[in-house]
Amino acid sequence: MAPSSNRAFFFAVIALTVGITFQKIALAVLGGYVNLQGDELTKFVTSLGWSVSGDSVAVALIDENQAKASTVQDLIKISQLTRIIGYATSI
Repeated sequence: MAPSSNRAFFFAVIALTVGITFQKIALAVLGGYVNLQGDELTKFVTSLGWSVSGDSVAVALIDENQAKASTVQDLIKISQLTRIIGYATSI
């Protein structure tokens, strides 16, 4: 790969990782990740469909960076429950 294609590849990997991980990130932090600042950083952010608001970047919402409610259900057998209750009453 040529140096410019390496740079584009690393920018794409960083953008993908940030997009999956964050909904909002400080502009300076993102700039540190991609080693850009000023107008170059703003152009990079807008090219991804993200928006700059003050000193932070609002990342476009995707399935991976949204909080989702989940239900965890445990299966407890009645024999396990009677052992627990029996142990608790013997104390």
